[in-house]
Amino acid sequence: MQDLNTINRLLEKGETARAARLCRQYCKQHPDDMEAWSLLGMILGQTGEAEPARQCFRKVLDLAPDNGLAHYNYANACKGAGDLQEALEHYRHALRLNPAFAPAHFNLGNVLVQLDEIDQAIDHYRHAVRLEPGYVRAYNNLGSALQRQIRIKEAIECYRQAIALAPSIAESHYNLATALQDHGDFSAAVASYRQALSLNPGHQLARSNLLYLLSYNVMCDPEQMLREHQEWDRIHGGKAKAETFQPFHHAFSSPRIRVGYVSADFRQHVVSHFFEPLLRQHDRDQVEVFCYAEVRKPDTMTRRLQDEAEHWRFISGRDDRTVAQMIHDDGIDILVDLGGHTVNNRLKVFTYKPAPVQATYLGYFTTTGLSTMDYWITDACLHPRDTVELATEQLYRLPRCFLCYQPPDDAPEVAPAPHQDDAVTFGCFNNLVKISSRAIALWSRVLHAVPRSTLLLKSKQMADETLQQELLQRFARHGIAAERIETMPHTRTFREHLDTYRKVDIALDTVPRSGFTITAEALWMGVPVVTLAGARFIERVSMDMLHSIGHQELVAQTEDEYVVIAAGLADDPQRRTALRGGLRGRMAASALCDGRTLAAAMEQAFRDMKGNFPAIPRD
Repeated sequence: MQDLNTINRLLEKGETARAARLCRQYCKQHPDDMEAWSLLGMILGQTGEAEPARQCFRKVLDLAPDNGLAHYNYANACKGAGDLQEALEHYRHALRLNPAFAPAHFNLGNVLVQLDEIDQAIDHYRHAVRLEPGYVRAYNNLGSALQRQIRIKEAIECYRQAIALAPSIAESHYNLATALQDHGDFSAAVASYRQALSLNPGHQLARSNLLYLLSYNVMCDPEQMLREHQEWDRIHGGKAKAETFQPFHHAFSSPRIRVGYVSADFRQHVVSHFFEPLLRQHDRDQVEVFCYAEVRKPDTMTRRLQDEAEHWRFISGRDDRTVAQMIHDDGIDILVDLGGHTVNNRLKVFTYKPAPVQATYLGYFTTTGLSTMDYWITDACLHPRDTVELATEQLYRLPRCFLCYQPPDDAPEVAPAPHQDDAVTFGCFNNLVKISSRAIALWSRVLHAVPRSTLLLKSKQMADETLQQELLQRFARHGIAAERIETMPHTRTFREHLDTYRKVDIALDTVPRSGFTITAEALWMGVPVVTLAGARFIERVSMDMLHSIGHQELVAQTEDEYVVIAAGLADDPQRRTALRGGLRGRMAASALCDGRTLAAAMEQAFRDMKGNFPAIPRD
């Protein structure tokens, strides 16, 4: 045992490589020593040698096939090596030998989550917390699994229990914030994100989610919004990083402008559906396109985008500095971020300034806050010259709508208007988190103005009966009876989702954040959308689309006008019928569905950015 003690002392001093070498020698000399094989497996696991670690724990298992701990350790090693089915089998074997082994329940739950067996995972997490009531990680993971099933209230209780047990763990406060955000309790979510950041100021997910929440719901004035985003850059950026690759001796030296697009959404995601027509229509005599995909599980959309790009790089699992070096080595002239502070963003790559010019576009809705981000690509409708929006980037206004909608190939035909009188069905299929108190108050005014109308709300969160009841109570406070509100959860297929528009006469846009994909879908299905134009980008996207297809009359400038427009449509079945029959054709012929003119506008933008380099003009 003296030799194993020596190895352990080496580990305590951080001499891992020497400890591993001595442990290998010891195992060779003592091939039946389970403790030695376990120690070697642990060392190799810590150094990232997953498969050799698994072989060590397999040796332990061969020596003690009826030892529950041996099965558990081997399962952990299989999980680390990515063999989830083998891990599943041996966690279960460990539990057959010792049903009260809480860590085995916990880790089995983790594997089941990875395999999308959420119900089973929840059962095992519950076993873990019953066996060990102080098991903080199990409460957190139980909450996460419940959240995936849209059981938001239960998830919140789990996270609060984790915080009660260990208040100083930042991750628990972060998890609680995400659930509160899903629940629509935005002020409480902001407070929880800030608490997570007070415990761990470098928690990038917490800070990006906070920024997303503040901007998504227009929760602060433009000055504070800018400061909040700049704080992210202060922590994760910096002048030294920004100068890593400067000077750019070979900037714009190729005949074509080399453009790199960076996104975590090169998969089945709304951003890709808006990006694909741009990518497809790029003039390859003008630009050479590189795509950098933060995608762990490629799907059919990923493969479609790969086919359109000249160069494709998967960057998942690569650290920010390595990705920045890759981009620099590719000789990218203009690097375009498509995510901002959304999930799995790679903004930290942009803090190294690996390209001479960097721009943000499409996937976010306010400034990134990065001092290294040169441009925010937008348009004049979203950002008029007197915009209140503040940004670290220079606004580059495209001369047309900033995006292109790609209608789905399998969209149902436009159905006839469901009503020919004023007993109309208003509808909103936006995510529940967009349905603000202000939106409910405004929609209640519309329902009062059209007494025989109803409102259909469709969102994934409607699967949670508690959330449904809370929503009905919010309308009741404005005098709207429950029978006038119909709720629907997600439909089984996307085609069924689109087909649900046959029930809707008039779509009501959310406020303050306007619709995006949902607005485009409603218009494509022949449903007019009434929107309220706000002052910032995130409040003006639906307006941008309606202007693009020539239906400015559906855009209200005040809440009173919003009610008048909605009620006027409800009182005019002939106009609704005309809109129903004409919206799709008008939209198809407009800039909103014209990828070629969008690509041409973007390519002109890139030429202008090239012409301005190295100076970046500022308003």
